[in-house]
Amino acid sequence: MDALACYADEDSESGGSEQGVVVEQASANKITEHAPLKAKEKKRLPPPGELLGPDDQTEKGEQPKERDHQGRVRSFAHVDGNWPTYVCFPVKMVDGLAASIARVCAIAREAFGQRKLVLIDPVDFHVSLSRTFALRYHQLRPFQDLLETSLKRQRSFQGYLQGFEFYSNDDKTRSFVGLNFVTGSDVTRALVSSVDKAVVAFGHRPYYKNPRLHVSVAWALGGELPELPASSVKLYDPIPLEPTQVVCQAGNRTHIVRLRPGK
Repeated sequence: MDALACYADEDSESGGSEQGVVVEQASANKITEHAPLKAKEKKRLPPPGELLGPDDQTEKGEQPKERDHQGRVRSFAHVDGNWPTYVCFPVKMVDGLAASIARVCAIAREAFGQRKLVLIDPVDFHVSLSRTFALRYHQLRPFQDLLETSLKRQRSFQGYLQGFEFYSNDDKTRSFVGLNFVTGSDVTRALVSSVDKAVVAFGHRPYYKNPRLHVSVAWALGGELPELPASSVKLYDPIPLEPTQVVCQAGNRTHIVRLRPGK
């Protein structure tokens, strides 16, 4: 089906060996000092790319039991010292979003049948601008610096959540329900291209050639996608979003790049 797309997994859990969370805020010209924050105590979803950090190992070389991550499977073997990394812009709960998710997921549950649909925590909502890839600790700051340079001319912009689609990850181990993010210009293409420059410079694959940007709101095991309902486009009114920052999430470290004010 042309309407069904495949995408790389995006959200990530802790990586590296240090404890706590470090948040870095940056503009095109300045980076603030690291500010350690208390790590969240709630259990978060592992990255859809299943790149888990060293702290996710029960013992060295031992893989977590399947039930520990609700049946999710790693895309490739864990390597000590690798930091699962992805680039995105965060999505906050805005007016109308919760009700729209409820309507979409009600239809998605029927479409997925007996496959259990798991809702994603709203604090993890984001639109991916890269695949999930691994960086070594010494590569984190150079990558963040290069990402800032690549994004220094990018401005904030307005888009909309409109319609939904079913997606699967690259290795077909999970399916997702995604609300589509659309704009009336090529601004997102330029944004993805800027991120690609930094990612490719570190030896990783660029994002998809014609990516379908979206916010994943639920997932199910297995990569077989059900047929998309005909009502998927007009199920809810368009929800405006205005991204003002790009986030590089590397393990438990968050690096923020502020976009220039829109015109």
